[in-house]
Amino acid sequence: GDEPVGRELILRLAELVCGAANADGLATSGVAVSGDITSPEPGDERFVETAAWLALNARLFFAPTLNPDGFAARARANARGVDLNRDWPDQYISPARSSSQTRQQSDTDLSISLPADALETRQPETAAVLSWSRTVNVTGALSFHEGAVVANYPWDAKRNSKKAEYARCPDDAAFRRLARAYADGHPTMHDSREFKGGITNGAKWYPLWGGMQDWHYIATGTMSVTIEVNDLKFPKASELGRLWREHRGGIFAAATVATRGALRGFVLDATTTEPITNAALTVKGVEFPFAPNALGFFARPVSGQRDPVGGDDAATTPFLVTVTATAPGYVADEKTVTVDPLDGTDLVFEMVRVDANGWR
Repeated sequence: GDEPVGRELILRLAELVCGAANADGLATSGVAVSGDITSPEPGDERFVETAAWLALNARLFFAPTLNPDGFAARARANARGVDLNRDWPDQYISPARSSSQTRQQSDTDLSISLPADALETRQPETAAVLSWSRTVNVTGALSFHEGAVVANYPWDAKRNSKKAEYARCPDDAAFRRLARAYADGHPTMHDSREFKGGITNGAKWYPLWGGMQDWHYIATGTMSVTIEVNDLKFPKASELGRLWREHRGGIFAAATVATRGALRGFVLDATTTEPITNAALTVKGVEFPFAPNALGFFARPVSGQRDPVGGDDAATTPFLVTVTATAPGYVADEKTVTVDPLDGTDLVFEMVRVDANGWR
């Protein structure tokens, strides 16, 4: 509510992407999109080609605000006085919903589980976004906040600890790649004196419970990164153009990693070529399943970096990943592929059914 710059960034982003799409993908024209809602900024034309690619090759969702009442009141809380970014089901503060929603982190004894959605106990804004999020298969998300300049990634807290310390999630390396892409696309974020490389693990900065980004990752597989866009909350309107110019590069860089630079493909029945929508995919060394959508399609940002707390997160050379697909009634399939940091890679799992006797 009281951190509204993201509203402006999202409106400008949506208008630039839609304008590029309306130009029939003629992204090399070098002409900035004229804004009906916002005013185009110098340099917007440099991102038209990427915007057109995203419009033509990805499914994009724009949510300018999740707390309209808070915005109207210039307050953090909603109209009921509740902080919405502490209202989400949390893996550490409620009992697990069921064993089927528990996933084991491969290199620790941490049990990753969520309580019931319990929509009737959630704030209406939380319940609406929570319900919608479960209906779509979103690869990645950016959530905009204010109060610092940094890209923040999961986990936001560590089991049995209230201290500020690193809490590594299974996809830690891939999250750092996403966050670093954003920070490097920003003119100053990557030079931060407070945050090395302009990125931070949420729990290392300060722990919180009931936040949205951890829930998104556990419940829906969405790789959600929180972007703190400005040290000052509610800056003057005259600052909005500058803030857009600073953040547009990071937005498009992170979106490119999550789409064009991702591991992507299909999971299909080898005989019928029908999509296998109940398949589970895991990347070796991560062991945190993600799922294809209703068309059998999947996209996943991955990384060849395995150092949990540092290293060069901005991959510049191709790297190998091994992916396994499993599904009830099918023989498990494993593939090792080379991922190009700029263009990603495509792969198709054509899975073979197991007959009644357990044979292929």
